[in-house]
Amino acid sequence: MTQQGTAAPRVETTNGWVEGTREGSVSVFRGIPYAAAPIGELRFAAPQSVAAWSETRLTKDFAAIAPQIRRSDGVFEGGADCLNLNVWTPSTEDSYRPVLVWIPGGGFHMGEGSDVRYDGTQLATRGDVVVVTLNYRLGAMGFLYLNGVADDVPWSANAGLLDQVAALEWVRDNISAFGGDPSQVTIFGESAGGMAVVDLMAMPKALGLFHGVIAQSGAADDVASADEASEMTGRVLGFLGLGAGEEHKILDVPTNDLLVAQQQCQMLYLEKRWGLSIRPVIDGTVMPMHPRAAIAEGRAANVPLLVGTNLDEWRAFADPPSFELDEAALRTRLKEALGAHAEEVLSAYAKCRPEASPSDLWFAIESDRNFRVPAIWLAEVHRRNQERTFSYLFTRPAVTKRLGSCHALDVPFVFGTLDKPGMPEFAGDSASAWALSSKVQDAWLAFAKTGNPGVESLPAWSAYDSTRRATMILDDPCGAVDAPFDAERQVWEFLPLRPKSPSTKDLNDAIASP
Repeated sequence: MTQQGTAAPRVETTNGWVEGTREGSVSVFRGIPYAAAPIGELRFAAPQSVAAWSETRLTKDFAAIAPQIRRSDGVFEGGADCLNLNVWTPSTEDSYRPVLVWIPGGGFHMGEGSDVRYDGTQLATRGDVVVVTLNYRLGAMGFLYLNGVADDVPWSANAGLLDQVAALEWVRDNISAFGGDPSQVTIFGESAGGMAVVDLMAMPKALGLFHGVIAQSGAADDVASADEASEMTGRVLGFLGLGAGEEHKILDVPTNDLLVAQQQCQMLYLEKRWGLSIRPVIDGTVMPMHPRAAIAEGRAANVPLLVGTNLDEWRAFADPPSFELDEAALRTRLKEALGAHAEEVLSAYAKCRPEASPSDLWFAIESDRNFRVPAIWLAEVHRRNQERTFSYLFTRPAVTKRLGSCHALDVPFVFGTLDKPGMPEFAGDSASAWALSSKVQDAWLAFAKTGNPGVESLPAWSAYDSTRRATMILDDPCGAVDAPFDAERQVWEFLPLRPKSPSTKDLNDAIASP
């Protein structure tokens, strides 16, 4: 049941009535709880049902985000009662609109559905769709692996991913009252959000809750083995000063202390170039196997996929010395990141890019290792079971030229939020920027509606396969190409992205084994 008209829109959910606001062409509902607050014994546990309410709940303001340390100034923010979501809809008085559910990025340590870049107004209006953004548990509270460590503490592996499942279950049960079609749900996300939507493809508990996936700058390879995750848990406990027999005390550790401990772990991983620290884990139950292996075997075989990256992803993570590397400094960094394979990779990239500086080679290698190559591998394995698999490469540069087409630059183009605070200086708000944003939005909307991103404003967009490797270049102008930067891709075919991760050949051999 819904009430809209000219007054504040009201919708009856399975937990009670909510009242939002009418803002121009959309009705907006902010901070709707989709699960109980993970407080006390629920801190590390799987999400639980939220209690019903009797009075109409006002949902005009964003609610708490997950506890985190703000990157810009190191300030603590967020609150434990963070399992909430936000809805933008053209109308609550009818239904059957496609639904796009956005999962924020932030390295599984930061991020929020209320970020101004994720304002759903433009997408909802332009495509006549319903847009949902959500918050989920981050860091230790979302992904600490306590198996065999604190068995007397209620916990679940991948609690942060299970939060996302709970949000999708809420969408299934409630979105029709907001004008959406629960049988036409596309999940999309960028960075850790892109990794998360792919992880959901591999999770039995999530299947059937979505019908399309858009993975932006995130794929299937940023997962930890159970042994790696247990090692990380030991580091966190060590930073907290919890010795043998004291592990259960983690349930009562102040949130800020827990955030500091996980940040110390993350800083160690960044220093060692090990990638993400606390992240989803292959636990054997919630995530039964490596997500790329599960997808290759046909998990989510009926789900269309759009996957891609930005050309210069790693420039967003650059420390100042990165822009002034000499050959010796480059070799040192590559040795840290790639171990015994450093010289092999450097030689191949230098041959492909003979005019590149050491800094340019560093950014190209790290962009590919962390983002572009995993996205290609994902497209390859999903294409075995699903013809509607599409690839893109976003190459438009940022306003600050040395950033190139860096990580997260695509986000305001997808949401049409180029005019939001900080975005004109980052992504630009020229006529050409808005024109590209319109094309990108139309492609994402077409994919959400049909499973195919092809639109009249773009060149013909062929599905991906491992022969042509058809890829849409998103820039000014846009163009369809086959196998861009393919010589660099081939470098990684027999190499692991990280010392403890499988190569494409190793994983494919494992999948093919009886």
